[in-house]
Amino acid sequence: MEKSSTDNSGTRSSNMELLRIAAMYMIVTFHGVVNSGVESAAFTPGKVASMFYGIGGNLGVDLFFLISGYFLVRTDFRLYSIVKILLRVMFYSVTIYLVCCAFGIVEFDIATFGLQFYTTIRMRYWFASIYVGILLIFPILGAGFKTLSQRAFILFLSAQGFLFIILPTFFNRMLYQGELPWALFVCSVGAYIRLYGLPLLDKKYLSLLLAAFATGFIFFYSVKHAVLADFDESEKELAMFFRGKNTLPVFLAALGLFMFFKNLSVKNNRFINQVSSTTFGVYLIHENRILRDMLWRFFFDENYLIFTWRFWYIAPAVGAIVFCACAAIDVLREKTIGKLYGNYVKPLCEKAQLLIGL
Repeated sequence: MEKSSTDNSGTRSSNMELLRIAAMYMIVTFHGVVNSGVESAAFTPGKVASMFYGIGGNLGVDLFFLISGYFLVRTDFRLYSIVKILLRVMFYSVTIYLVCCAFGIVEFDIATFGLQFYTTIRMRYWFASIYVGILLIFPILGAGFKTLSQRAFILFLSAQGFLFIILPTFFNRMLYQGELPWALFVCSVGAYIRLYGLPLLDKKYLSLLLAAFATGFIFFYSVKHAVLADFDESEKELAMFFRGKNTLPVFLAALGLFMFFKNLSVKNNRFINQVSSTTFGVYLIHENRILRDMLWRFFFDENYLIFTWRFWYIAPAVGAIVFCACAAIDVLREKTIGKLYGNYVKPLCEKAQLLIGL
């Protein structure tokens, strides 16, 4: 989320920045849907909408991993990138906790306050923790990828794809547990596309068709089993099965959308770039464990409309409101605290990196 979308000439690519915004918006809307209570209730028109918007969560995550690999394979290791993420996570964890204490939402406790400084290590923001791991490991992987032949790279991805996509999708088996191995695999796919391209999906209508077909399959499969779940409890798990981030349909949907935006012609746009730079902040604010329950209760508690067809527009509207509010907060942070990072922390990190010879 932190990496600038720049091409080989150093010009920022607003098409990929636009994809970051779309991916985070899908994730925010997904979090609203799963916390609304619609999916755990009996089958209603609102539940049909939740089946559709619920696809966006893991789809958005896979998109961020593809984007990360696409740019990191051509980027040198930067200590400042990691430190900046850690400081940003720490800032929001500590600030949100203190604000909630000030308003009486939670009671201040010195031990709990101290834990806010270690949220990345404690996996309180799982994506942030995984992304730090990617930034540490992927420069080594990327250097290796650039020494491989295209054929060797394809064989590597094929083997990984069998382990991380085929087995979970068709046999419901995972040989590797945890998020990091999967994240590194999807990043590797993004790296391959950066190095060798994917000519089969270079035509925008084909990539969009792939994304639409995969998304449609997940949606109709989910709705079918959600209907049956009212009569058979075992169907609930099937209704959610193909929404998993490491299932073939979600991966294909992410790949199709990624290729569509990659080949989309969007001129460098300052506003798009600015909004895109807030996506990590949007994630940290709305997914804060103290704040998120209160946030979604505000919008969805005792709101019977979420069980009607109106949830088709309520869910994306709430997602947009939350996204915009969090983005505005992160812009304010960047204009104040963010400047201190660039003025003081960045030079220190660069000196430290030179000192250790990285």
